Amino acid sequence: MALKVLVLFTLKDIICGLSEFGKDGFKLRTITEFIFKPYVQDLIQDFNKQFDSEKGNRAYPREMLLGILMYCSTLHISNLTAVARECKLNKMLQVFTCGETPSTSTFKRFFKENNRLILKKIFCCTLLEFNEEKFLDFTRIFIDGTDALVNGSVHYKITWNEITMLQYAKKWKILHNNRKQSMERFMAELKKKEKFYKDDSEMLKLIQMALKRPEIYNKRVYKKIPLFTEALNGRKQKYVSIMFPESIMMRTKKGKFDFALNLQQIMLKNKISFGGLLLDKPNDSKVLEEVLLDIKETTEILLELQKKYGLRRNYKEIATLMERTTFILDSGYFSDYNLEIADKYAINALIMLKVIARQRNNKKRAENNLEKKNKNTKNDDKISKKQMERIKDGYICPFKQKSKLISCKIIDNERNKRKAIPKHWKDRKYKHEFECPIHCPFRQICNHQTINDYISPLKYEMTNKFTNKRYMDMYNERFSESESINGYIKNTMGIFKLLTSNKESAQKEIYIINMTYNLIRFNNIKGTAY
Repeated sequence: MALKVLVLFTLKDIICGLSEFGKDGFKLRTITEFIFKPYVQDLIQDFNKQFDSEKGNRAYPREMLLGILMYCSTLHISNLTAVARECKLNKMLQVFTCGETPSTSTFKRFFKENNRLILKKIFCCTLLEFNEEKFLDFTRIFIDGTDALVNGSVHYKITWNEITMLQYAKKWKILHNNRKQSMERFMAELKKKEKFYKDDSEMLKLIQMALKRPEIYNKRVYKKIPLFTEALNGRKQKYVSIMFPESIMMRTKKGKFDFALNLQQIMLKNKISFGGLLLDKPNDSKVLEEVLLDIKETTEILLELQKKYGLRRNYKEIATLMERTTFILDSGYFSDYNLEIADKYAINALIMLKVIARQRNNKKRAENNLEKKNKNTKNDDKISKKQMERIKDGYICPFKQKSKLISCKIIDNERNKRKAIPKHWKDRKYKHEFECPIHCPFRQICNHQTINDYISPLKYEMTNKFTNKRYMDMYNERFSESESINGYIKNTMGIFKLLTSNKESAQKEIYIINMTYNLIRFNNIKGTAY
């Protein structure tokens, strides 16, 4: 297969055609200029190498498909069929594509066939542009998680029993192809089996289950059985999404449960995306190691591009990024696992405590005359230590008395029995004591003359950091810096849905979205700076 030769698919002709659309064509012009830059073209040539053969149909230039997907990401189009439709209806895209109309299957092949690492390098070309203009600030890295929803129904799922029944249907040669006649044949044959196995309770149960939901017993779903079993073997849940087996059922930001992936967005100061990583984990408590490895890979690619194409020689600044930066994360990341990973990789991390985050949120809710969230509802008449303000090595009670740390001892628990763990990872009992005055008005509802914390030194030290205004001010920077990318990718309903139906393709999709975001951000910063 060889590439189509499109005479008008040149930077000059496309920019000239888009100029007629004025300000409306700004985003597509920006994308066009980017994909025709020499370093991006060098990388795209690696995509095009697979089309050296003269046999078969002509393929669309990879930069054209990339440009279409980048532009459609700015329109929050939710599926690849709609992307193909946009190519037919959008006049600006018709100028960009020279009147060509790639199909849905073309875009599916683009995500399936193209190398992940090359797409990531193209994303890193946006970081190269920021670096050349001295816009990259490596003093902070903000990490924030959100949910990337699967483009399918939450009810379109399959269980172990249904997988077993699918295998029987294949063995009996009655799988249907979703057509009416084929479906009727499937139902008729299944009813025969129901009579045949009337004395076998287990088999009868499986057959009657299939009769209630016949639509999933088709050849296309059967081919996915290896994906279903692989996904189910590593998880506690007893079902997986048929549309996207690698996704997991997780609580979304809207409070509902849906099939999704955990999207970790990595941001620098100036609201610049430094990457995005999709993980099949339901929350942020055990993600830090994978995120750090992704940042390391991004750093190495950026350094490679800077040496090859850049004019600046700040190689040491890039190479030592992880050693010098401060990683700032919200309370969802506050876990023993993440703190131990931060210590293992010797990074400077600032992870908000859940207790302090809740206190801050309740304070803001009170300022806005909203009801406070209280996790101590079973003992509303008692004062919980979670309600007390933290100070270095202690607490302040409601009567403004300060506690003192009087002892710290390693305890005997399961976590401390792990083999070869460092001593400073072992949980301890931190005992704090108050000198409560006799006239304290809270004496009847407070039994905290002593407070014991059973936590690791890593958690205790992080708690102490947040009693320091300097660290609290650093953490507050994340609200303006890290939320911008998630706001950009979500539609007007506040949700983000993936176009593709497997994790590898979805990761490529994230690279495309983030490179588009960075391009627009680059032009905004450059327009302000000069």
